[in-house]
Amino acid sequence: MTLPVEYYGRSFFKTPQQELFDEITCESPRRQEILISLAEQQIEVQKDVAQEIITSNLTGAKIVTQEIAQQTLALEYAVQNVGKEVSAAGEQVSYAIERLGRQLSSALYEIKWQLAQIKNQIAQQNKIMKDILTVLKNNRNNEAQQFVRQGLRHYLNEEYAEAEERFKRGLDYDTTDYQILMNLAYIEIHKNNENDALKYFNKALSLPENLDNSSKSRTLWAISRLYYVQKIYDTALDYAGTALKLDQLTNPEGFFTAGVYAALDGKKEIALKYIHQAIQLNPDFFIKAAAETQRDLFGIKTDIFLLLSEISNDMLEKAKELSNTAIERCQKLTKVNSDNEYILLLDQIQSSCKPAAALLQNPSYSDCVKCVTNFSHIHQILPIMENMAKLYADQKEINTNMDHKKEKKNKLQGSVPEIESYKEIKLEGYIPIALCCLYVIPGFFVAHVAHLAYNGMPGLVAFLFWPLWFLLGFLGTMTPSIAPHLQNDRVFFPAGWIGIKIAIGIIIAGIIFLFFRKYFYKGIEKINLKRMNSILSNIEITKQNLVELKKEKNLLNSSIKNNISEVSKNLSKINWG
Repeated sequence: MTLPVEYYGRSFFKTPQQELFDEITCESPRRQEILISLAEQQIEVQKDVAQEIITSNLTGAKIVTQEIAQQTLALEYAVQNVGKEVSAAGEQVSYAIERLGRQLSSALYEIKWQLAQIKNQIAQQNKIMKDILTVLKNNRNNEAQQFVRQGLRHYLNEEYAEAEERFKRGLDYDTTDYQILMNLAYIEIHKNNENDALKYFNKALSLPENLDNSSKSRTLWAISRLYYVQKIYDTALDYAGTALKLDQLTNPEGFFTAGVYAALDGKKEIALKYIHQAIQLNPDFFIKAAAETQRDLFGIKTDIFLLLSEISNDMLEKAKELSNTAIERCQKLTKVNSDNEYILLLDQIQSSCKPAAALLQNPSYSDCVKCVTNFSHIHQILPIMENMAKLYADQKEINTNMDHKKEKKNKLQGSVPEIESYKEIKLEGYIPIALCCLYVIPGFFVAHVAHLAYNGMPGLVAFLFWPLWFLLGFLGTMTPSIAPHLQNDRVFFPAGWIGIKIAIGIIIAGIIFLFFRKYFYKGIEKINLKRMNSILSNIEITKQNLVELKKEKNLLNSSIKNNISEVSKNLSKINWG
C-alpha cells in the first residue's frame, strides 16, 4: 500500500504514518541488538535466582523455581526467534520487539542515562506518535505544523539538535503545547540536561488547558523516572504514587516501578505492598520481581522470596479448591435429556476440567494462575448450567400441560355439534317428559282403583307398580281369593276397568303435555343452551390457557438460548495452552 504524501510550503514531507513505519523499520536492528543483549542478561539473572531459591527452605520454593524455569525457556525461545520475526513487515517488527521487551524486567536500571531510557522509549514510541498525530489535528497554521513535523522527523532520526530547533520554533506559535513540551524534555534527556528536562516536564504538566489524566500520568511517570536516575528515591516514589492515583490504580507496571522506588528508599512494607498489587494485576510481574532481587530489589531479597512463596502457596490452594469444587458440581449437574445442546455444553465443561489434574502435579505459579483463571470461568458457568437444568425441566412440564390442554380442547370441540340443533335439543327434552307424563298420571288412577278393589292396598305400591296390575288385569279376571272381602263370586276385576282408567290417564297426560308444551320447550332449551355455553366457555378458557403456556414456553426458550450463549462465551475464555 502506497502511503499518501502531503505538500507543505515548497517541500514534500511524508505523513506521520510513513515516518513511523520508516522509523520502526530502520531502528529495528539497533533495538533488536539492545533487546537481545538485555534478554541474555535477564536469562542469566533468572537462572541465578532459580538456583538461589531452590536451595532455600521456603515452602513454595518449588513453585517459584518452576515458574522461573518456564519463563526462562520462554525468553530463550523468544531470543532465538526474534531475528525471524523482525524480518517481517513493520507492524510485525514492532510487535516482536515489544513482546520481547515486555518479557524483560526493566531497562531503567543501567547507570548511563541513555540506557536507562531505552525500555521507556521503546514502549512509548508508538504512543508519542499517536499523541503527535492528535496534536497535529488541532487548528494550527501551516508553519507551526511544518515545524512540528520536521522536528518529529529529526527526533526519530536521532538528530536531536535539529529536532530541538524545529520544536522550539513550533513552540513560538503555542507556548502551552503539551506534546512539544514533552518532546523538548526528552531531547534534554538525550543531552543529559536533567534540570532542563524537569523544567519542560513541569511546564507540560501545568501550562496546557484541560489536560487529561492520561497525559498528566505520563508526565508524572517521566518526572518520577528522572528522580530515580538521580537516585532521589523518595521524590521518585512521591511522583509515582500520584501517577498511580491518576491511573486509577490499574497500572501493574506502575505498581511494580513504585515498589522498586520504595525498596530503594528503604520503605520495605510499601515496596512489598506495591509489588504484590502488581503481581495481582499481571502475573508476569511475578518473574520480574524474582529477577529484580539481583538488582534494585536486592536489599529486600529475602522478603521478596517470602512474598513470592506466600503468593505461590495461596494461588496453589486456591487453584485446588476451585478445581475440586468445580469438578464436584459438574458431577451433580442433571442430564435433562440425551439430545439437546445442554448435554453438549455439559460434556465440554467436564472436558475443560480435566487438564487441571496434570497441571497441578508439578505446577509453576503461572500454572496455578491458569487454573484459577479457567476455573473462575467454569464457576461462572456452573450456576447458569444449574439454572438451565431447571429451565429444561419447566419446559418439559409446560409441553406436557400443553398436550393435555390440546386434548381437552379437541374433546370439548367434538361435543359441541351434538347439541347445536334446536331440534335435537327439543327431542332430547320431549322424550323423558312425555314418558314421565304417561307413567305418572295413569299411575294415580291405578292407585285409586287398587285402593278400592283390594281393601286399602297402599296407593304408593299401586302407583309405583301399576304396569304390573295392568298386566294381571289384562290376562284375566281377579279371583275372590285375591279380594276375599267381596263375597259375590260374580264380582270380577276385569281388564277393561284398568284399561279405561289408563286410557283416561293417558288422555289427561296428553292434554297436560300439550298445554304446557311451550313451557317445556323453553325450559329444555334454556337448560341445553346453558350446557352448550358452558362447553364453549370451557373451550375458550382452554384456548387462553394454551396461549399463556405458549408465551411461557417462548420465554423459557429465550432464557435457555441466552444461557447457552453465556455458557459458550465463558467456555471460549478457557485456555489451557
